[in-house]
Amino acid sequence: MGKREDEIFARDPEAFVGSNSQKKIKDLYEARVKYKEATLDASDGQSLPLIDLWYDKTMYGRVDDHQDTVWPSETNLVLLTDTCTVLDFVSVAFNDLSAKWKDLQNMGVASSVGIFSELLPFAGWISSHEKYHVYMETVFSDFQTWVRSDGRDTKMLTYTNFMDAFCEFVADRSPHTPFTRSSFLRSTYSDICNTGLNLELEHVGVAHDDDYAKYTAILQDENWELFALLTKQYGFYIDKNAPWRLIANINSAPMREYMAEFGIESTGQMFRLYYYKAFRKDLEAFKPYVMAMWNSFASAFPYQRITTTEEVVPGEYVTRGKLYQRQTIESDTAISETDWLRLYFYVRCKEAGLMWSQTKFDYHLKEVVNIYRATSDLTKTLDYVNYHAKELPSPGGNPTLRKEVDKVGEERYNVRNSTGVVGNYRLRTSWK
Repeated sequence: MGKREDEIFARDPEAFVGSNSQKKIKDLYEARVKYKEATLDASDGQSLPLIDLWYDKTMYGRVDDHQDTVWPSETNLVLLTDTCTVLDFVSVAFNDLSAKWKDLQNMGVASSVGIFSELLPFAGWISSHEKYHVYMETVFSDFQTWVRSDGRDTKMLTYTNFMDAFCEFVADRSPHTPFTRSSFLRSTYSDICNTGLNLELEHVGVAHDDDYAKYTAILQDENWELFALLTKQYGFYIDKNAPWRLIANINSAPMREYMAEFGIESTGQMFRLYYYKAFRKDLEAFKPYVMAMWNSFASAFPYQRITTTEEVVPGEYVTRGKLYQRQTIESDTAISETDWLRLYFYVRCKEAGLMWSQTKFDYHLKEVVNIYRATSDLTKTLDYVNYHAKELPSPGGNPTLRKEVDKVGEERYNVRNSTGVVGNYRLRTSWK
């Protein structure tokens, strides 16, 4: 244990001291476990409305009641403040909570000093589209490095050559790298801030990784217990790992009443009315990025000279060179819609870490194509893809690829059946 931690424990043995500045992994692990397992009940034994988004409800708000990845429609988002956007019923609930808090302060029940002296929302919903776009740019950068690392680029002369290389890249990087928006929204690159259900209060000087700052500035604040119990009365959770963050508890009676004001009678109806299922929009979002990868590469490296050595007469050889020009494409019709569906199904299976044989993969791939050809119904086809490539178990919904650091400082997977390996099946297509 470091000197800082020893000094803190000398003053307060109950303090939390976890911080990314700790040099010893074992000490950090033990400190994080202490905070994770802390009950943090009220002084009278009441449970506080805490939600653990790190280890328990990781996918809260990011998946619907069918464990399908979702994101909110911007139609139902409103400005709570100039910098904080939330869903409409969340805004009404918070405004009522804030008004009640001011009443309690005026009555002298709640203190007007400390971190809860004013409930000032400064952040809420963040667009997942912008985050996904920035993320996919990093994927393309990684692909460029990968494809040029061992001469693969010399074989990538046409768009279909690129598609073959891209499939190899997906197999090499899966399941750790999300490619589709569905997988991205379930990954550690996304969080509760993409749901519209959260808002963050001003918390100057308190960092996400500093458990001691949370302990002294928030959990020890004289208003903490009263504030936490009041948020419960208005249908909010408090993020245990970021206790300045409020999250709508859509299963609570108070929040259900606010939802009912907007015609929402159940969580299932909320997800149907307020959210999009990501897998139904995946393919249309995915196509432009795949095309842009090729077009960017073809524009950056428009020419490729290929040299070959031929034996012209016995014992005599000549080296010949041929110059190829890479051509950009203008639309997604460069390959057929069925081939796009093949590619999408392949990527979803790799992202999910499915340990399928080639035979099993080919069987389901054939079914995907047959459904589309027989019905021309893209929605029905995507439903089939999603059913077989869904990553999250039900019930529960925790991610299958989340890792944590163990007590000796090594990363390990913490969910049953989670693995860093995928099946060795490949996508075999002629790219028509």
